[in-house]
Amino acid sequence: MSYDLNVFSSREIDGEIASIAERFACEHHAVPGGHVVSLQVQDDTIAALYQALVELAKSASGRLFDPQLGGDIDLEAPGEVPPLWTPQLPDAPTSHTAVAVRNYTVSIEEAKQTYCERFGATLIRETDDLLEVDLCGVRFSLRVKPRRRRAKSDWVGELPHRVRAEATVITLAPGDYERFAERIRRTGRPPFEFVFAPARREVPGEEPAHCFVITDGNENYIELRRAPGPG
Repeated sequence: MSYDLNVFSSREIDGEIASIAERFACEHHAVPGGHVVSLQVQDDTIAALYQALVELAKSASGRLFDPQLGGDIDLEAPGEVPPLWTPQLPDAPTSHTAVAVRNYTVSIEEAKQTYCERFGATLIRETDDLLEVDLCGVRFSLRVKPRRRRAKSDWVGELPHRVRAEATVITLAPGDYERFAERIRRTGRPPFEFVFAPARREVPGEEPAHCFVITDGNENYIELRRAPGPG
């Protein structure tokens, strides 16, 4: 997770930036009039790094610009951490389903990054050609197989509510459903976080349900459905 802050000053601050970057093991690079510092640190050090950048901006009579906020930090009342800093992603949701799904991937490393880091799955086993994870109580086994042209999947439903029939369907409690949707928003790249964004979907022959669909990048589709009940 990265959170960038821009330090602008009319005087030379290369030495101070380099010292801060070394102390907190963070990346930085020069831009016209200042530096960009990438805050890729643990929660217990983010406050100290942020304070160091605030103090540097104040001492250099400069500005601390927050691209996520779209404006300058108030150096007189900066707060303990950047205004839009999110300490961590929500925990991966859980369910009590006991299902095994077997899929293919072109890369174990890419599959691990997608399922464990982006989706929040629990790693069960990893070998050179096999990855097993637990996602929301469902065990996924992904074996390495070269990318190949796949037959076109059938679709269920009509536009704009249709989804691929081959999707693995997982039903989550309302709270877990919302947390997982938020995780996908935070780890995805708009507008491609979802194949089918969270919405109420009506499919002939099935009960209407709120759902969203994601893909792991290997044409393996996962549909997350919201179970009836209060959130």
